[in-house]
Amino acid sequence: MTGVHAAAKGRLTIDSKSANIPVTDMYWQVFRVADVPKGDTLELTGAFAGLPVKPDLSTEDGARTAASTLEAYAVAYGITPDFSAVASSDGTVTAENLETGYYLVLGEPLKDENGMYLSVPTLLCIADGGQYDNPDWSLDRTIVPKIRLISGAEYHSQTDRTVKKIWVNADKTPEIRVQLYRDGTLYDTQTLNDANNWEYAWSKLDNTSRWTLIEEQVPGDCTVSYTQQQVKSGKTYKEAFTITNTGSTTVVTTSRNTGSNNTGKLPQTGQLWWPIPLLVLGGLGLLALGWRITRKKRS
Repeated sequence: MTGVHAAAKGRLTIDSKSANIPVTDMYWQVFRVADVPKGDTLELTGAFAGLPVKPDLSTEDGARTAASTLEAYAVAYGITPDFSAVASSDGTVTAENLETGYYLVLGEPLKDENGMYLSVPTLLCIADGGQYDNPDWSLDRTIVPKIRLISGAEYHSQTDRTVKKIWVNADKTPEIRVQLYRDGTLYDTQTLNDANNWEYAWSKLDNTSRWTLIEEQVPGDCTVSYTQQQVKSGKTYKEAFTITNTGSTTVVTTSRNTGSNNTGKLPQTGQLWWPIPLLVLGGLGLLALGWRITRKKRS
């Protein structure tokens, strides 16, 4: 799928004061990650091109997973944003003269006496909705981000963080290595394999930092996605990361198994099939000859 560039420029306003938890003075980063798509799959561009990621925007869950996955790489690789600024005292910041395309919006964690504010990563398209027949797109966008506040006892406590690897239509490699980042700095690397059931747990990590992770090297025939969520464990919560590798393997079924020896297979290259038409013609000739002899005897 080929992206389309338009000559028009766009504008994006981030209104964090109108968020579910209002914040001001948050540092915002805006990354152009893809051209304007013609379907539901993004073709990544710029610093994100070549990543083993195939964002699927056909569902809300897919869009959230794509945003979370691209955030993980932006943090781990220290990708330079196309625009960045601290929101003003009214909680807004505006990026001007943006090329059309898809953008990832990230807010840096903000800490104050109340705790730590975390923004949920957002993907959105800056484009002329009329030109692309999409009413959700516009050259002038305003978003109200979702904010999470870690405060009180939770902020000053420690939490276990786990990672689990899932394979989808992909051949497992002997092992993979997972890199855990603390506020964008590599904190630890662990190996997942069959011996540990493709899982690992870090115990008692602080809640005053932003924790993200990536797979060190994704198998060549796979794409990857990263998700994280809070999971209740007894009376406490832990943060669970999931790494999903999806392969490009396609299973094609040519016939149903009916219990017979008919496999439904087509002739294989090199198999000798040319005598069949001659045998068919010969059989028809013998039938015709037999019919003539029988008719002659009756007459």
